[in-house]
Amino acid sequence: MRVVDGRGNLLSDRVALALIAPGPALAGQNRAGASRPSDWMDRLTVVAGCRAPCQPGTYDNAGYTHANNQPWTLVKYEGERFSIAQQRDLQAPVAFNDRLVYITIDEVLEHVQNRALRELMSVIDEYRVAKGYLPFSAPLDEVDGLCQAGLRLGHPPLGAGSCGPGEALAMPAWFGASGWHRYFIFAASGRCVRGSTGCNAPGLRLDTNNGINGLLFSPGRPLLNPPYAASLGGAQRPINGGALSADAADWLDDIENAAGAPDIYVTPVPSATVNDRLHVIN
Repeated sequence: MRVVDGRGNLLSDRVALALIAPGPALAGQNRAGASRPSDWMDRLTVVAGCRAPCQPGTYDNAGYTHANNQPWTLVKYEGERFSIAQQRDLQAPVAFNDRLVYITIDEVLEHVQNRALRELMSVIDEYRVAKGYLPFSAPLDEVDGLCQAGLRLGHPPLGAGSCGPGEALAMPAWFGASGWHRYFIFAASGRCVRGSTGCNAPGLRLDTNNGINGLLFSPGRPLLNPPYAASLGGAQRPINGGALSADAADWLDDIENAAGAPDIYVTPVPSATVNDRLHVIN
């Protein structure tokens, strides 16, 4: 969905949820009996020749009828935002008293991602306590998250694969059903996996600390346009044609993190070319 302000200017085109609180009934609205959406929600028109920035047209919060795969535009208007001159750009008289709040898909995914991350960190911790080491990974292009023995940089393992029974993470069903195992990137120290001498230093090197047992990356949105991620130098496509990329540079933005060898990583610093997040496992 899209939300525009009272002069048609775009506020967001990534709206996942909107709540509209209708104000008191306006002239022509009848909320008794078999009322219509237009009896509760309002519309306004921005006139042609309006003072920039503006987008002429009629914006109707009750306009549910729209073609599939076409954006549904809602209007968030509070008259006090605009000067008297700007309000004159609206078709008079302005009869609009809806109150609207919205949540973007980015805000929703931030909370959902954090929920998935907490669950993953908890299960990894339980695995480490039970076994004394961290699991191997699933290959980056492995859709089902099947573990690969000896692999220490990839996706969290959801199935035993070549690692054998009991060597995958016991994640809840919703985690795999939602595909979270195909999102996070997991790295484990060679000192902290099955067959090692114990989870002790030297482990993974993160910046100047070489005593790290494991790392989890939350890759940000793929960088598709310049400036590109330094790791790839082009458009990142972690999913291309329905297949997962085996190239870590399609997932991680820093050169060191995408290389993953010899177990040297850096803390992502947010910038135009870096949007990954890092979580330390110790």
